[in-house]
Amino acid sequence: MKKVFLALLCLLLISLVACSSQQKVEQPAVASEQPAANPPEKVIPPAAPSQPAENEKVAPVPGHLEKKEVTVIIKGFKFVPETIDVDWGTTVTWKNEDSASHTVKFDDWESEELFQGATAWKTMSNTGSFSYSCGIHSSMKGKVNVKAVIK
Repeated sequence: MKKVFLALLCLLLISLVACSSQQKVEQPAVASEQPAANPPEKVIPPAAPSQPAENEKVAPVPGHLEKKEVTVIIKGFKFVPETIDVDWGTTVTWKNEDSASHTVKFDDWESEELFQGATAWKTMSNTGSFSYSCGIHSSMKGKVNVKAVIK
């Protein structure tokens, strides 16, 4: 009798489980708990530096000048153009379009070896006239004339 009772009880449990898995219980819609995306903050640009009086010379100040770039091509065992005139703070890029490798060598700085297609750059942070050459081919020479920014 106990076995029959247990068997019936098991059948009843199996039918309940089967019936409950066939029924779909719909959940009520719940409002999202996440806040709406915030609009982007307004970005206020920094105030421009005050303008100097007329005819006043201004020392160069990093970060307050337009970014300027000049490219010198290395081709035919020459720096092209050989001499460039730039403002203080200009970045000069040398691009090797020659089949041979070269370097750009100043008194205080030398690039790594530049193979065909490679570039090197230097930001001109001092005023004056600066001669340079190729550290591999000393007959290759160039010059950068750097002038102060005067307003």
